[in-house]
Amino acid sequence: MPEHCAAYCCANRRTIANRGRGITFHKFPKDKDMRKKWEVALRREGFTASESSVICSEHFKQDEFDRTDCPTQRWCYSLHLQLPGSPPKNLQIDFKAKQGHEYSKDHREFALTLHLHGPKAYKYLRETTNLPLPHPHTLQRWLCSVDGKPGLNKMMLERRCQEDQAKYGCVALMLDAMAIRKHVQYNPHNQSMSGFVDMGDGNNETDVATEALVFMVVGLQGHWKAPIAYYLTKSLSPETQRVLLSHALEELHARGIRVVSVTMDGHASNVTMCNQLGCELKGNPQEPLKTCFPHPSTGDKVFVMMDACHMLKLARNMLQQLELLAAQRSLQGRRELLEQACLSNTRKRQVLSPEDLKHLIVDDKHSLIYCYVPKVACTNWKRVLMVLTSDGRYTDPLSIPANEAHVAGNLRTLSEFSVIEINQRLRSYLKFIFVRDPFERLVSAYRNKFTRSYNTAFHRRYGTKIIRRHRPEPDPEEIEKGNNVLFHEFVQYLVDPRTQREEPLNEHWERVHSLCHPCLIHYDVVGKYETLEPDAQAVLSLAGVEGTLQFPTSGKSTRTDGNMAARYFKHISPFYQKKLFNLYRMDFLLFNYSTPEYLRT
Repeated sequence: MPEHCAAYCCANRRTIANRGRGITFHKFPKDKDMRKKWEVALRREGFTASESSVICSEHFKQDEFDRTDCPTQRWCYSLHLQLPGSPPKNLQIDFKAKQGHEYSKDHREFALTLHLHGPKAYKYLRETTNLPLPHPHTLQRWLCSVDGKPGLNKMMLERRCQEDQAKYGCVALMLDAMAIRKHVQYNPHNQSMSGFVDMGDGNNETDVATEALVFMVVGLQGHWKAPIAYYLTKSLSPETQRVLLSHALEELHARGIRVVSVTMDGHASNVTMCNQLGCELKGNPQEPLKTCFPHPSTGDKVFVMMDACHMLKLARNMLQQLELLAAQRSLQGRRELLEQACLSNTRKRQVLSPEDLKHLIVDDKHSLIYCYVPKVACTNWKRVLMVLTSDGRYTDPLSIPANEAHVAGNLRTLSEFSVIEINQRLRSYLKFIFVRDPFERLVSAYRNKFTRSYNTAFHRRYGTKIIRRHRPEPDPEEIEKGNNVLFHEFVQYLVDPRTQREEPLNEHWERVHSLCHPCLIHYDVVGKYETLEPDAQAVLSLAGVEGTLQFPTSGKSTRTDGNMAARYFKHISPFYQKKLFNLYRMDFLLFNYSTPEYLRT
């Protein structure tokens, strides 16, 4: 019996015909470790090679074969290790001490500053000019000599005051707590473990830090700023934060640096800390706030300033509790994200043809343009538009049969108008589109078109081709009917380069950006299938018909969701998952859909 290639979806067999094509077959290595690497490289879940398992030559690169005078064979890993090495002619020369030179202090500062402004520019200058710039690894070694332990950097404060008292003598202090990822690692510079809670007092803590509290001073009489302290913390209380702030103020005063104000965000812990210092930020609304506290060393007033951007964000979050405003901001946010994604991911300016506008349905009575996307509630939207354009013939969208909603002559598309009329409508009409998670839409299309017995047209049109190309040794009856296409065969058909070379993808699995051209047409509303009902009501409200027409609710109990899509993609290899994601990548980017968690790529 001919031996089959063990690679996934490879139909090559050890036959005379394949031998004539130059395809050779190779057994798995006998070495257990090397055999295991081959098995892992196949990416077949649960696969274990047997003594008769083989792999065809199409899965090896040409430089992986030993093409000497002997017949073609796989490169023996253990053989090339036995090749004689070079004679140690230069061994004594290598043992000689290298004559190096030491960079001056000014040269070091110049190199570090240049690398700080731009690592890529530093690399370019080092490679293309004759500047004696040290290697970036050398810069890292120099920086490792700086003591960067948590706590107050007293040496930096003293050096600032010694340089220019007038410039560095009056400052504003800022503090902020930033979330950090939990991580513990060994620090070879001080031979200790870093990543635990560290308040700069030398006490060993066992809790892993989750925040970094940073203090920074900004000059009021010069354009400069410098971080003076940081602490690795976990759930820092307002009392502890007050002690750290007082300590920073005292150390600054001891070195002749006057602090005029303290700036922080409006977090509740910061407000509590300020009240403990002597402010009154939660007093009676009828009385003025007290926004200063006495300096712990001099008693002078130190003013508190809340970060304006953070306070605006807090006010915005409060206003977003209003449902209507939140819905409008959500739709506006989608438009902004879509515009940003288009600017970042499109380069070539395309000119639309009438053929590109056949998916845009026009309602002249209500000045609406809807780009329908199959498998994203387009049947119900067509029903709604038939009610709006029927002049009283239809009143209930659900009374319209689904097949009648898809009759071409019932609704006009933008491609039927002249160029002048097209431009006028695109400028003045309300344009909206509804999108969906690309892979959930794809699974929904597969279930509807290939697992339903009544879709014989799709079976004959696409099923027979898919089975003929992507099923090993199909039965003639399966090719004739085309009614039992498997999902992994459907995926292979989509990513096959021949598919799009022969004809455009069917509209049920065509990419949304190819159907509706969102980077060329400015859509006023980008609705999502995941929030279909509120988004649909928002569109009807903008169209002025929310009181007379209700969008039909879906009564399906087997709607395709993320869990169902995960079950289908469970049996798709990572190789085809990655190729399929690349095919629909623009839809994920343009409409802000994250990569599904069930993908193994």
